[in-house]
Amino acid sequence: MTNNEVNKIISKYMGEEYCKLPDNRSAIKFKTGNSQSVLKENYYTNSLDVLVPVIEKLDMYHDNYFGKANCEEGAYCFELVHSGGRHYRANGNTIQEAAAHATAKAILSLEWK
Repeated sequence: MTNNEVNKIISKYMGEEYCKLPDNRSAIKFKTGNSQSVLKENYYTNSLDVLVPVIEKLDMYHDNYFGKANCEEGAYCFELVHSGGRHYRANGNTIQEAAAHATAKAILSLEWK
């Protein structure tokens, strides 16, 4: 999955508006209190903090973070565990990216059950 696809999957799961921007970029559109909107690019693939509510909604917890030495590909690995025992692991160039990819894998897996 690309980072754009990951951001789209997570934003849809959270009920947010996903926007395609020029030059193959993407952003999440957030409404402010005064009927204006703010666009945030790569929102979920750039921050662990914004993934916390998503992970909680999925009823998961962070089980493992694997540094560079323990990954098969990519620079970092991240693993989530669902309360039912399923594990979702992903690689990325940053820990934030790996966590977002693992979260998107979990969403896709759980949505089709």
